[in-house]
Amino acid sequence: MADPEPNTDVALFPSPLGRLRNVSDTTGELRRILDDLGFDWVSSHTFRKTVATRLDDAGFSARVIVDHLGHERPVDDAGHLHGAQRRLRRRC
Repeated sequence: MADPEPNTDVALFPSPLGRLRNVSDTTGELRRILDDLGFDWVSSHTFRKTVATRLDDAGFSARVIVDHLGHERPVDDAGHLHGAQRRLRRRC
């Protein structure tokens, strides 16, 4: 399957051809890089949880965090907020 057409307004890390990256290719590449660097415990999900926690710590609303992470309901992302789970649930 070919890469979708480029959208430079959305792609933070475009493919070498300037298009959106294929998710499975990117996940595999990230896994290899993290393993080579000795971060075998880190996954793409680790980054997602960190983003959610940082946004919560910065005072963003649950709705903004959920929109950023791409979930429809705040409860879907409650588990991503390590120490802030209760605050997120109260805001919902």
